[in-house]
Amino acid sequence: MTSKAMANILLAALFIFIAACSDAENETHLVELHTVASEDVISISFPEETETVVSISSEVEYRLQGLKSNGVDTVTVDGDVEWSLSAGAVSSINQQGLFTAADTSETLTLTAKFGFLSESIDIRVSSAKFDQVVKLDEDDAGFSINMCQYQTIKPVGRYEDEDGNEEIRLVDSKVIHQIEWLITNEEDGSDSQRAIIETTSQDEVFLHSLASGNIVINAKALSHLTGLEVTSTDFDQTIDHGLNSIKLCDSTDTDLGNCVVDESEIEKDQVISLIAVGNYQAADGSTYNENISRNSKWGIADSINASSVFSDDRQQLDITGDVEDSDITVSLACGGIEQTIDDISQGVLLDTLVSCDINSDCELASQEIHVSLLSVLSFDVRANNVAVTDNTVLNLASRPNTITLDVTANFSNDSSENITDDSDLDYFIIPTAVPEVIEETVSTEVFTVLNTGTAKIRLEYRGETFIVVIDIP
Repeated sequence: MTSKAMANILLAALFIFIAACSDAENETHLVELHTVASEDVISISFPEETETVVSISSEVEYRLQGLKSNGVDTVTVDGDVEWSLSAGAVSSINQQGLFTAADTSETLTLTAKFGFLSESIDIRVSSAKFDQVVKLDEDDAGFSINMCQYQTIKPVGRYEDEDGNEEIRLVDSKVIHQIEWLITNEEDGSDSQRAIIETTSQDEVFLHSLASGNIVINAKALSHLTGLEVTSTDFDQTIDHGLNSIKLCDSTDTDLGNCVVDESEIEKDQVISLIAVGNYQAADGSTYNENISRNSKWGIADSINASSVFSDDRQQLDITGDVEDSDITVSLACGGIEQTIDDISQGVLLDTLVSCDINSDCELASQEIHVSLLSVLSFDVRANNVAVTDNTVLNLASRPNTITLDVTANFSNDSSENITDDSDLDYFIIPTAVPEVIEETVSTEVFTVLNTGTAKIRLEYRGETFIVVIDIP
């Protein structure tokens, strides 16, 4: 039986149950039914990484996930969750899932209710105090990582309670942001730029690798047990090369194996978004592709012609054209580069082309981009200070001696500019009669009236045209 069929049976059973209830109960059950149906979930659970041991006086933000009716996909359940703790709990939780641990140890049950679905988990509030980080992951097996990839780290700490009992458990949210991560090169102990460790606002820790080589990781933090700053033992880690090639692609591409930069041209003030894609060698000999924008090193030549900035998640580079009819080159590298980098914490983006150090593992790619002229959306034209419509006759009440045009172009970036005297604006008289009705003067936008009849003038600018038609009495 499929999960969707199970969901339908469950809903049908609920409707039968509701029919047997009082009006007040009916209303409650219908609300619960609608709540669950609105998210299309058939069950709820706590994520696998949910903290079940919490230090006293700390805060943890709990989340709930729902299993979709297809039986495969999960979704974070944010709204309409009722959070509660077992009777007698000293700790507290608000209705946004923020748990505040008591200042004394206790064991309690945390319950999340979503519509008619409910899930519980046991929580232990521990008085054991953090001393130091002892492992980078729970099983202490280490991990494999290639350059320009990232790896989740789940640091394990040593805790000790007032009776001297030791706990070895995941470092909790009270401590995780207090850790200073130190990374050095194994061969000489120098500060390393082969990797960086990031702790997110969601208490997640990631190791981002930038170049191959052997590194040593240390975690330095204040011991809550002794009040002294403690640096962990050395955690040795190898960053493998493992990278076959690197290329630039459009950020909208989903097929990373076949993606390319389709448009290598942008208009002034418009944006092109690029990603870095790395092709890696798997252990079984196969290859796979990843977006490695966050961990790559970017460089822009002729940066005066365009400005560049990482997206908030640093999964793409957004490039804005600044100077019309100019060219830039976007370069990309993974591995050791020649340039000196002062700060790698927010990603590497240089105002010169990146180049590989001749003695290091490094892959390069580049893309030329042309900043084209702004395209014209429309023209505003006036003849002798009277508005003219494209290819529409303007009837004059009396014959003037001259016709003077005034031309404004409206561009694709929502700007406008008077282009009457622009050298790129061409004026052409379209013959309509013999003898001619008008002729050009020294000023290209001014025409002398010669005879009665219909005068036509074609304006051409950046591939766009406008025809002025004037009936002269």
